[in-house]
Amino acid sequence: GTFAVLLTGSRSAIAGLGIGAVFLMWVFLSMGTREKLSMVVLGTVAIYVLIGNLPQGVRAKLTTLDIQITERALPDRLRIWESGLSVWDSNAAFGTGIGTFKISAEAAGGVDRPSHNAYLTLLVETGPIGLGLFLGLVAMAFRSALLMDPHQRALWLALLTMWVVVAFFHNAETHKHTWLLLALAYSIGAPSPVVQRSNDPRMA
Repeated sequence: GTFAVLLTGSRSAIAGLGIGAVFLMWVFLSMGTREKLSMVVLGTVAIYVLIGNLPQGVRAKLTTLDIQITERALPDRLRIWESGLSVWDSNAAFGTGIGTFKISAEAAGGVDRPSHNAYLTLLVETGPIGLGLFLGLVAMAFRSALLMDPHQRALWLALLTMWVVVAFFHNAETHKHTWLLLALAYSIGAPSPVVQRSNDPRMA
């Protein structure tokens, strides 16, 4: 999975990968000595193989992430977000409508680009009501994760936190994996319905 993420060269995906690394560290610390030694050996081999098989273009991109973020990505995103906030200021109550961010941002600031921010897109297109409803779904997924057993809880909290981080830099609301992740988190953590037996002999 890590290799697939690095192949994309996506900065937002790599940021989410950092959250996953924290979860893996927690799992590592909870292991026994023998398991830790095995993980260190396998991890070292995996890193060596991974680095050796990354395409040169992806490797060059990863080694210049700081320059890309400070000189290209961040100024570009800030300009897009500024245009988006300008649009929302003019349509604060109900938004501009689903799928209209690019058109509205271009009219407001000449930026014909997606927002690269799921929360801003929902705020501009659906207003605070739509964004609030969506954040409510995310909160329900987190609540369900908290109801899981300890090991599942840690995994799902890490996955959901990764999504929250990635959504700040990506239009995650339009992707199927977002809805699959939220649905799985909610369904796995939801309490099972209690079926009560009836004492009525006619129901036997």
